[in-house]
Amino acid sequence: MGWFYVIVAGVLEVGWIISLKATAGFTRLVPVLCYAGFGIGSTLFLSLALKRLPMAPVYIVWMGIGMVGAAAWGVARHGEPLGWLRVVSMLLVLAGVAGLKASATPRAPVPGPSAVAGADEAAAQPPLAPRAGEIGCDLH
Repeated sequence: MGWFYVIVAGVLEVGWIISLKATAGFTRLVPVLCYAGFGIGSTLFLSLALKRLPMAPVYIVWMGIGMVGAAAWGVARHGEPLGWLRVVSMLLVLAGVAGLKASATPRAPVPGPSAVAGADEAAAQPPLAPRAGEIGCDLH
């Protein structure tokens, strides 16, 4: 399911960049709203993927989908040039994305409070409060 989230986030990333161009410098309301929606959606699905998969391959695949999608849209809809060097470059990005996806292994799930000592103490704390000895931001 993690890679599905990455693909959805990547497609939304393409919508994000397309709608940014359509905002005409943030002077058109509907494209600005689309830009915000695509950006929030892409970030949401990216964060869901990061709960299940390693960060580096997820980010690179997400970025690759966005980059190739934006380039393809530019060629198809805006008449941007499509030379052999651009095609080869996009194919190399796709090959790198495929290689990173193939080499990624899912992380082991983090045990919940019931699986660790002191589960009763942890359950008594508010859900967003850090536990004793923790800082409020978990960046491992």
